[in-house]
Amino acid sequence: MALERGAWETPARRTPTHELLVTLLGQKTELSVERLFRLIGLLHPREDLLRIYRAIGSSDPKTCAGGLELLGSLLEPPVREAVLGLVDGGDDARRLAFSAPFHAPSSPLYASVLNQILNDGGTALPALAAWHIGELGLSDLRGELLALEPGAPRLLKDAIARALTLLGPMAADKVVHA
Repeated sequence: MALERGAWETPARRTPTHELLVTLLGQKTELSVERLFRLIGLLHPREDLLRIYRAIGSSDPKTCAGGLELLGSLLEPPVREAVLGLVDGGDDARRLAFSAPFHAPSSPLYASVLNQILNDGGTALPALAAWHIGELGLSDLRGELLALEPGAPRLLKDAIARALTLLGPMAADKVVHA
């Protein structure tokens, strides 16, 4: 949400790297929901969670509502509300509100979100975050890039090196402020 809002507020942030970050984060969410259904399936082995999953993803409102009702009957509060909020397909702000018992939102500042992605582990998303930091000229994050570089995998090291190169000679008038 913060990346989308940040690109809306400052259109120069909407680069191909930004779009790729948003797409990959969306895919990561989808995979997490699939894993969540598998876990619920382990807790309720007699239930057809694949059928419920498909029903919730249906374009037919009646089928979707039936799937949500079946899923909700398997879960206890406050987990029920959080899971239903996650899979209901509502807008992101509504989904975030339902997750409140299990999620503390991080800073909504664009640079803070990039820093969080940079430091969340993995390789691909942090590499994209580093690349984006460089292309936007977010020199305030130079220290985070330098701290992450020594033990980073090759792909991430390359992205950090490129970002640091871009941050070095960048003129102050071309910096897109976070």
